[in-house]
Formats: sequence, C-alpha cells, structure tokens
Amino acid sequence: MLVYISLGIGLCNIVAGFVTLLTWIELHGHVKNSLALQNGLQAVMRRLIVSVALFGIPILAYLFEDHKQSGKIPESYAFAWGAACALSLLILIEGLITLIRHARREMKTSSHTYV
Repeated sequence: MLVYISLGIGLCNIVAGFVTLLTWIELHGHVKNSLALQNGLQAVMRRLIVSVALFGIPILAYLFEDHKQSGKIPESYAFAWGAACALSLLILIEGLITLIRHARREMKTSSHTYV
C-alpha cells in the first residue's frame, strides 16, 4: 500500500511541476512586468523544490545505500513521510492556484508596475 501512496505522490509531483512550467511559459510576459507576480512565482518555485526534495530524499538515500536496508523502515515513519509529502504537495498546489488567480486578475485590470 505504501508503494501506491509513494507512486501517487510522485506522479502528482510530476504533474505539479509540469503545470508550474506551463504556467511560467504562459505568464512569462506578465511576470516580467509585475513585481507581485514575480514574488508569487518565486514562492511557487520554492515550494516545488521543497516538494520534490522531500519526496526524493528517501529515494536517493535508498539508491546510494550499500546494504539496501531502507525497505525495513517502520511503517509509522513511512506514513509520516507520505503525509509530509502530501502536505507539501497541497501547499504547492494552493500557491499555484493563487498565482494563476492573481495573474488572471492582473490581466483583466492590466495594471502593471514596471520594474
């Protein structure tokens, strides 16, 4: 069961990264002209890095470990890791939704503060 949870979180991280990339491509012109959108995009990128790192650290530890004993991790730690990854992913998604909302609002009002 933990394998399926980890696989689901990993796939969600990939999708969130792809959506972040598409958002950056779509909003690149608007982000260049708006300090608020720049700060929002930077926050989303930091959250993406934290989410991917939090998911990837145990995987890298397993790959570089000599004895391959990481499979014997108690389930409570594995569930805590899964919960931390899921929470980090939810915070990332919330930040991405907020960034898109702010960008749409700014495109409608077309109020830019040039930097």
